[in-house]
Amino acid sequence: MIVQFHAKNSDRIRNLMAVAKNERDCGHLHVQIASLKPERSTEEFLVDAPDCAAKYMESYGLAAMAVYEIACETASWIATCILWRDLAHGAAMIDFKKAGSRASEFIQLCSLGRKPAVQQRFFTNGHCCLPGPPIFDVGGKRITGYFSATKSTFDTGIIVVTPFSAGLLWAEDED
Repeated sequence: MIVQFHAKNSDRIRNLMAVAKNERDCGHLHVQIASLKPERSTEEFLVDAPDCAAKYMESYGLAAMAVYEIACETASWIATCILWRDLAHGAAMIDFKKAGSRASEFIQLCSLGRKPAVQQRFFTNGHCCLPGPPIFDVGGKRITGYFSATKSTFDTGIIVVTPFSAGLLWAEDED
């Protein structure tokens, strides 16, 4: 099935994109949330989410690649880190708590305001220069390497996929 991505530009999404890009004053930050057409059934979602994540990256101009599925807590940590610190040198750009708040807001916005909370699946390109503890995929396997999605020296981020939407928060930096 062919999936099309339609950018969502609510005031809250536009505001988050502008604030996050302004606060992260180095490299390049990609922030985008889109609706999926057609929406996925639960069965399709369970099977297609990894492929959907890779296609969404490609539709945004990043390399379609293998992605690791990660837990929500891991995705939140990655999102917080890329908003908080420069990937190349680890210099703090904003307060850690503020970065965490922005990361949580992004993940919530990926549900496009639907309630009750929808099932979300999270993906990343691996472990690239992030501080803190090791990260693991949803199967419990430690992620040690990564696949570059850009031509930059450093890049990492998260892709959030629901049955009806996809979100991308991705940073790239140079040394």
